Amino acid sequence: MSQWVLDTFGRQQFNEAFWIISLIPGPVWIMLMFMPDNRITRRLVSPWVFPPILGIVYLYFVYLLFAHGLPTTPEDVSMKEVRRFVIHPLVFLVLWSHLMITDLFVGMRMFEDARRRNIYVPIELFICWFFAPVALMLYAGRRALKTQPKN
Repeated sequence: MSQWVLDTFGRQQFNEAFWIISLIPGPVWIMLMFMPDNRITRRLVSPWVFPPILGIVYLYFVYLLFAHGLPTTPEDVSMKEVRRFVIHPLVFLVLWSHLMITDLFVGMRMFEDARRRNIYVPIELFICWFFAPVALMLYAGRRALKTQPKN
């Protein structure tokens, strides 16, 4: 299905899907930042609990992408060609959900490591929600200043 048809008739649905993908991990991020010692938070922190739930959403968009027909694949590896491919709404939603899952996974690992080292990291976790590499660098700096983890 062509991009203009999807944009014309699916604009509202794609916008809603974007916000759903962005907000699904929200409660987990809030718990990680503001309730780090809560029993429920500690159970949800496992990377094998919540990221797979987002993975189902990811697989759904991958399915839609193949069901509606892949957009024209890039002819060569150039920024212009890849950007044309990524601008397709379903490809963008697949990539956005991938980013949200990866950021959440990084945030959960950072949270677990910080708990073991007795470091409170709400700012790093907030940044990690959308900019995991930046948050990881900030956390690495704080971690380098701390001593051994508690066992």
